[in-house]
Amino acid sequence: MLIKTGEALFKDPEIINADKEVGSSGFEIKNNHITIPIGLQEKVQLDKLDRDYINEFGVINNPEITQFGDEALNLQPVTVDKLFYMAFNDGMIMALLNVLTLPIIASNYSFKLREQDKNKPKAKETKDFIEQVLTVPPYDGGMSTPLQDVIAQMSLGCLSGFSLHEKVFDYRPSDRKIILKKLGYRAPTSITMLQDNNGDYNGVKQVLPNTAQPVEIPQDKTSLFVYGKHFNHLYGCSAFRAPYYHYEKKHKLYYILHVAQQQAAVPAKIGEHPIDADEDELKRFNQGLGTLGFRGSMSMPVGWSVKPFGGTLQTDEGFKLIEHHDNSMAKSCLAHFINLSKGGSYALSENQTDFFTMAETSFLNSVATTINYWIIPQLSYWNYGNGVYPYIQFDIFNKVIQSILKEIFLKLVEKRGDFLTLNFIQEIEQRMSNLLGLEINYEEILKKGITSINPNNNKNNIENNNETITNNNETIPKANLNNTNV
Repeated sequence: MLIKTGEALFKDPEIINADKEVGSSGFEIKNNHITIPIGLQEKVQLDKLDRDYINEFGVINNPEITQFGDEALNLQPVTVDKLFYMAFNDGMIMALLNVLTLPIIASNYSFKLREQDKNKPKAKETKDFIEQVLTVPPYDGGMSTPLQDVIAQMSLGCLSGFSLHEKVFDYRPSDRKIILKKLGYRAPTSITMLQDNNGDYNGVKQVLPNTAQPVEIPQDKTSLFVYGKHFNHLYGCSAFRAPYYHYEKKHKLYYILHVAQQQAAVPAKIGEHPIDADEDELKRFNQGLGTLGFRGSMSMPVGWSVKPFGGTLQTDEGFKLIEHHDNSMAKSCLAHFINLSKGGSYALSENQTDFFTMAETSFLNSVATTINYWIIPQLSYWNYGNGVYPYIQFDIFNKVIQSILKEIFLKLVEKRGDFLTLNFIQEIEQRMSNLLGLEINYEEILKKGITSINPNNNKNNIENNNETITNNNETIPKANLNNTNV
């Protein structure tokens, strides 16, 4: 609660004891503020804030985190190493990972000043310093880790649940500035989060290669990006946690189909022999039967025989189940528009793409917030202390959206014309032309009566005498149609 006196706002940790007597003396409590009438200011005795109001009593209790001393142990059932193994062993998962991360990596960004900072001393110098440290090469005063790489590593948090960087500082004697030497990526498989008494983030422990003793990295030397923080405030929630279930089921189906394929290619054999067969002959027969698939032939006495067993390959249902699991993976990542080549309306695809773009914008904003919260303020405060805190701002997918929709457009127009209605083609063509900045006057086109891209369906432009076809007021014999651009 803050105290408001006229237009002045007391930010000190002091507060009026808002008992009944104060309340009856003309104080107004509104929107969690106490407004003090100017005539009563002298009568007010400010006291230190009651400790009950500034102390924190509760703790963050997440069922997937257990505390062991100051360590927060991750109990999520799908571990980070399993998620990375899945990404590198499943084409659909890798495609989805690229769909989620590449727009983030490709986004343009700029550094800006807050409105309240623009008139402060050395505001522009502060912004230029931050931009220099984060973007220029190390020989020009920047980091040895390009910011683009840092953003790419942060975007991998959608797979691992979080992405951690260690801030390595350095001192530049030429202008007496503290700079960032690098933002070192720390593999999530080696990280154990630390928490304070209330369960909040308090640094990490990292197990170093070839050593049993972990190192502790304090909170103010780290930059932590958490994906799905509302599910798990320390370790996040991978966007591929739900797809992992379908990944396991899909690869079990692949194994079954491979066995079926093997059985169809090299069917099992059943050997028949006389009931009174000699034991040595029976042993030689079984040995030959076991190697028949590789040798290709064998001989046997009269009365002995070999018959195929199984060998029928029926994989349609198996592939339908695999397709179902692929679709479910895409849906859980809000990227199910990538399956549009198999059917669907334009309106549905547009809505799905818009929703995915909204999710990507949220993802991008989270990356920007991490940089603005964990990295920039320290550099600004240590070097200037003028209360100026620049921020990074990403472009909102203007060109990226166009690229995504262009790819969807290409997938859709590859479909057979029998499944595309004329209205569908006209609508998607017009919208894509607008998004791609093509100056096409569709009103003029409609006025001229051009209603279809398919000459066989355009009654206004085709003469039905089976001899000629009209193209831009020019009559062309159908015999020459294959050599003419219609």
